Amino acid sequence: MKSKLISLSVFFVFSILLSACSANTIGGQDEFGSTYPSQILSGDVYVLRTFEKIDGNIVGFNTTLVIEEGASVLGDINLFASDLEIAGRVSGDINLFGGESTIRRSGIVTGSINKIANAQTIEPGAMINGEINTFSFHENDHTNNIQIPEGTENLLRPRTLIIFQIIRNVFLLFSNILIIFLFKDQTIRGAKRVQKEPLVSWLVGLLTLFAVPFVSIILIITICLSPIGLILLILLAIINIWGWTVISFFIGSQLASWFKLEPGHIGIVAMGSIFFGIIFTIMAFIPIISIIFSWVISSAGIGSIILSLISSKKRS
Repeated sequence: MKSKLISLSVFFVFSILLSACSANTIGGQDEFGSTYPSQILSGDVYVLRTFEKIDGNIVGFNTTLVIEEGASVLGDINLFASDLEIAGRVSGDINLFGGESTIRRSGIVTGSINKIANAQTIEPGAMINGEINTFSFHENDHTNNIQIPEGTENLLRPRTLIIFQIIRNVFLLFSNILIIFLFKDQTIRGAKRVQKEPLVSWLVGLLTLFAVPFVSIILIITICLSPIGLILLILLAIINIWGWTVISFFIGSQLASWFKLEPGHIGIVAMGSIFFGIIFTIMAFIPIISIIFSWVISSAGIGSIILSLISSKKRS
């Protein structure tokens, strides 16, 4: 199950990177038998009507896609936190991340269906030629004595988790762009530090992540020194965000080098932020791995900032 989940997660990442789609909405509903190129959908309800065709792939975020009987999609469908209804034909694979899906009795899917945390209904008579690969959470055991606070289950729903991740990713993107704009030289030095001394940076950051909160709590308990404890926690939060900018810049630099791009410093950090956004959105449904991965990245980023600041002070 673990290997299948990892493969499926990687598949989702590459489905986004390799779906060379043009950002057009499905339109022309009054035309008969129209053919449209690849689509990127966001929000709203999109209907592919009878005899209409998508000659390419579909990528959707927080949207509803309806493929009527007689309509067809020649490529893959990749939906995130979205609803899908198929009564027509899909020639490629269907990759579903959250949301709900329904395959009507007239629906025909030539490829496979890969889904994570997706509630799916397949009506009798529907034809699916490929495999159905599923990862889902176990149902709540009503015999369990542990009581979940009222309203908490809403926070654990796939769509809620993905929306939360989207908000987090947008915050990460804009904060990284702001920091690289204000502290470009320091951030670049931190990225070079990660590249030269990754293990040392990670160890220093990990020690900081554990030591600072511990010391801060002790200071806060003493009451008279509580302002110092709060200041330490605020500084840790700032350095943590700055550390994410360093790591995003480092990853963005690698991506720019691989794809032979020259997007500039802001473009590089944006590429790294988007990459992490995709990874964390996928990992939102694997909490333990997500937390461990976040700690590792935070530790490396924090350590690189601390070592860079120490190094710059020594030089001065």
